[in-house]
Amino acid sequence: MAIETIPCADWSAFKADLYPALYGEDRFEEDRFLFRGMGNAAWLLESSFDRYASAIAPGARAAEAKRLLALFEEECERDPSVENCPENPLERLAVAQHYGLPTRALDWTESPYVASYFAFSDARPSREDEQVVVWALALEHGAWSGQGAKVIRVRGESNDRILRQHGALTYLEAPYATLEDHVSACDDEGSPALYRFVIARSEAKVALADLRAMGVSGTNLFPDRSGAARAAQARCFG
Repeated sequence: MAIETIPCADWSAFKADLYPALYGEDRFEEDRFLFRGMGNAAWLLESSFDRYASAIAPGARAAEAKRLLALFEEECERDPSVENCPENPLERLAVAQHYGLPTRALDWTESPYVASYFAFSDARPSREDEQVVVWALALEHGAWSGQGAKVIRVRGESNDRILRQHGALTYLEAPYATLEDHVSACDDEGSPALYRFVIARSEAKVALADLRAMGVSGTNLFPDRSGAARAAQARCFG
């Protein structure tokens, strides 16, 4: 089974179930999982480029994504007021992602609680009946060995946002539109490559208050006033 879904009755159940489900015991272990929070459990692990270029055949998207990144670098060089892109190609990708260029990268974090913040803060407050999702990516699974998809670590000094969010990226090169399709195609191991923890959106107030007490808020996760805006919105509509 490439993907395992774990329904959580509420926020407390998520916190209680998370570590035993992933680690087999009630404690966190570094470098075994990455996490991603999404405001709607129905949303796919689809990159901004794959949404943007949906008319392009999946098999041709990797080349087109690289071409778009090269054009971004070219345009940056045309403007003397813009800081040059980092020399490291992976750091260039992270910078492009940060400034809104559609790429085949997806943002992840080493912290399940940072991921939970994004899940609840990105959910629509008008839809209490919806569910949010916190994904867990098993780093040791063969799906991330570089054959079709890879995990990218970026140095914090070149991207303050990634540093604050304990961030990492996945990058899809396989001829598929989503990470779900990729892991389903290469599922040759007994353990899942991805886990989905599904929680009711109605738990947002409890979860966001708890996360704020942990020091996990937009103000702490973003290096500018966009973080303050996110934190205010979460406090108002959470």
